Amino acid sequence: MISVSVIGHNEERSVRRCLESVRWAGEIVFVDCASTDETARIASEFTGKVYSRENNSNLNVNKQFGIDRCAGEWVLYIDPDEVVTEELKNEIIAAVGRSPSGISGYLIPRKNYYFGRFLRFGGKYPDRQLRLFRKNVGTGAFPTCSKSRIFTVRGKRNSCSRKVRGVRVLCPRLLRNF
Repeated sequence: MISVSVIGHNEERSVRRCLESVRWAGEIVFVDCASTDETARIASEFTGKVYSRENNSNLNVNKQFGIDRCAGEWVLYIDPDEVVTEELKNEIIAAVGRSPSGISGYLIPRKNYYFGRFLRFGGKYPDRQLRLFRKNVGTGAFPTCSKSRIFTVRGKRNSCSRKVRGVRVLCPRLLRNF
């Protein structure tokens, strides 16, 4: 089974589109980080596994909390302003179905958007993110002791060729974190 984990804070404008794009997964886990809008209610339309947590400034704490609640052998982590395309969905399903036991995770090339425009130059594309990983072997984790956004796995990694269509609006400060 493939589980999808998402965290969000006041994401009512984007979370429906995100969760609709992963409705095919065997399980969706959503961690609401003290939203004051309709984020949690919208997430509950897609899953019964909606957890409420404080909005920790270290996002990795809540990301790892969500991952820890996933029951699937494989976990796909996405942000609430990202969308999984049909092509990527098909590639994920095929990759998980044929993955040898030595593969612990997959890098997924992400398309970033800045003020509505696709960033294809300046080293921002493809923005390969380790977002699909095997959970049951205990290899994947966000570092909760730091605010680094880097997700790590022990073992071999492979790459998906399809893109996650990110709809995020990035500010220059955040660009350094990718």
